[in-house]
Amino acid sequence: ELFGLDGLQKWGIKQNLLKQEEDEIDAFMSKCIKEGLLPLKNLGNITFKGLKEEVDPVKAKFIEIAQNIEEENRIINVEIRNVKHDHGFADFRITGTINSIYDDSYITYTFSKDPVKEKVRTFIRMLLLCSQSEIKSCIFIDKDGNQNEFSIFSEDVAKERLKDLLSLFIKGNHNPLKFTLNSAKEALKDNATTYDIKNTFFKEAEGNYYAKPPMPGNKYINGLIEQVYFDQFEDQDADEIRMIAELLNLNTP
Repeated sequence: ELFGLDGLQKWGIKQNLLKQEEDEIDAFMSKCIKEGLLPLKNLGNITFKGLKEEVDPVKAKFIEIAQNIEEENRIINVEIRNVKHDHGFADFRITGTINSIYDDSYITYTFSKDPVKEKVRTFIRMLLLCSQSEIKSCIFIDKDGNQNEFSIFSEDVAKERLKDLLSLFIKGNHNPLKFTLNSAKEALKDNATTYDIKNTFFKEAEGNYYAKPPMPGNKYINGLIEQVYFDQFEDQDADEIRMIAELLNLNTP
């Protein structure tokens, strides 16, 4: 018997709730309980109600923007040539499918209190779409239903930004980049010192078991700390974090 949901289970129900018509909500809840996706009886009702309350602000804004517009996808086939790295140059071809296109708008959203990871994911996919001139706007909806719009790039500018990011990708494959999203957030603070930025890696490795939900330590970063990888963390490392943050559009609200 299910007594609680993990993050992935909650996310799955929220995704479905976003697209459900209001007159289908009760039937959807009953279906989730019968299929073991929610706890039984009152606990299932309470859990479902809490998830719906989290979805409602995002859903209201999503309907306002995309109501009666059919979702489409775009096939990505982007070639990025002459990516510079320490050993010369490399060519890349990026292929795949990006959905959540409504007319000429790419619309994404998050239910998370910390939207940074989803914003980065949205921005990179937006670059790929812009590199083929597939969209005219990019809209991101946060958990409170607030609408944020990303600036659209020309094909050339988008490809140059992708080239810079791919150069870092190659560098990181040779030696791990001293970069995380948390270190970027710290680096972009007005008075952040190199020590402050370095310290974020140690905090991530420790985790925070008092948080709700608890945040386990990052085993990957902890492994690098054990290899004394961050002992030599200089101003140039802090500057590189700021540079990567700007490439990922983290320096804009």
